[in-house]
This record gives sequence, structure tokens and C-alpha cells, in this order.
Amino acid sequence: MAVAMQHAGQGYVGAAQHIMGGEVTSPAGMSAAALVDLGTRLKAIGDWRGAMEKIYEALRLDPNLFAAQLNLGAMFLAAGDLPRALEHTERAYSLEPRSADAMANLGGIHRAQGNFEAATQWYRAAVRIAPGNEAVASSLAVCLVSWGLQLKAQDPKGAIKCYLEALTHCPTNANAYYNLGVSYAEMHKCDKALVNYSLAVHFDPRCAEAYNNMGVIYKEQDNLEKALSSYHMALQCNPRFAQTLNNLGVAYTTIGRLQEALEYLSR
Repeated sequence: MAVAMQHAGQGYVGAAQHIMGGEVTSPAGMSAAALVDLGTRLKAIGDWRGAMEKIYEALRLDPNLFAAQLNLGAMFLAAGDLPRALEHTERAYSLEPRSADAMANLGGIHRAQGNFEAATQWYRAAVRIAPGNEAVASSLAVCLVSWGLQLKAQDPKGAIKCYLEALTHCPTNANAYYNLGVSYAEMHKCDKALVNYSLAVHFDPRCAEAYNNMGVIYKEQDNLEKALSSYHMALQCNPRFAQTLNNLGVAYTTIGRLQEALEYLSR
């Protein structure tokens, strides 16, 4: 049976390929699987154009080759072409419905579209298939934090649930701890907020926002010594952090150290 294919708009020459019960090969004698392997190696050395040409050539030979559809979808996702990424990744998933890679890539596409709920469902499915895949678990955690931030205004408890689930998948996610701290502080649960801010800076020592927010809580508790220490830690992380500069100015004014207050307020 003869099959002729050509990728529109790419300037490639379509040639008839003959399937004789064996593996389809290109005019150069390469199988579709070998072309995908070559494309993957070209991608690894930065030749994305060459990689895409080889993968398209593989698809002309075998449109149902899972690895080709998956790789092409991943490349379009990396390039920001979400419609094409979705097209090829959905095709890959239809070919191998139990592929954790396809599920995770679908999660990545929906996350890039801002549809964090759908993305979370795909990442969860991928984690169920490949529970030991740390990269997928980490992506799920990041997505859950984003979903929590999206929910926060209308559903604060739902947001906290997202952050807590994120930490079950990635216990070192500093952003989840930070946002838990923010949520608990807004609920006036200051002890829980401080615990989570402390964990945020443990896993991300450069998180100026967490140090600043700790300072705010300590000041509200009339513990100016700890408040000032926290503010100064925030400035070590970000010397231009306007909120902390203002907070330091107010704190020094409160204790009558006006020269220092002016120094920070004028910055």
C-alpha cells in the first residue's frame, strides 16, 4: 500500500512510502523511530529546526508514532505554540493513554493556558501512573500553588487545601509555605503563619517577602527586636524592597530612633 505525505508550509518534499508488512523507512533508509532518535539528539545540542524536520519526517512515515507526536508536542510547548502543542500531545495521549509523559505534558499545556484546575488533574493522573517521578511531582506542586492563588479571593480554605496538597508532593516547595503563611496571617492565625514563613525561608533563604511578613507579625505582637531583625533579613535579600524600607522607617520611628527612620524612609 502506498502512502504519500507532505508537511504543509515547511518546504519538504513528500514521497510515496511503501509499507510491506515491515518497518517504514525514509528514502535515506532511516526508520521513523531512528528519525525521532536523531531529532531528539539534534534538539539536545540546540538544533531545534533540524530536530523538528526529522520528527516531521518520522510522522510522514508513521503518523501514529507515539514518540514523534509526544516530542513534537513538547517542542511546541517550549516554543509557546500552545494550540499545536495541544494537538500533538493529545494525539500522543490517544496512542498511549497510560503514558505519564503525555499526561504531564498535557498538564504543562493547561498550566501555560492558566487553566490550573485542568492542569492539576492531568498532573495528578501522571503521578498516579509514575509515583516515583520527582519532576512530575514537583510540577504538580507548582501547579497546585498557582491554583491556590487563583482560588484565594473567592475560596480561602480551598487555596489552603491546594498549598497543603502541594507540600505532600514536594515538601521543599518554599512558595507553598510562603502562601500558607500569607493565608494564615490573613486569618489572624499568627503562630501558623510564622511557622510557614520560617519554613519558606529555610527552603528559600532569599525570600525577602517571607522575612518582611514575619517582621509585620512580630511588630503587631510588640516584639520590635524580632521585627527589626526580620526586616533587616529581608533587606539582605532585597536591598531595594520598598515595603521593608517603609516598615523599618515606621518601626524606628516608633522607638524614637528618628535618624535611622529617616535613612530608611528616604531610600
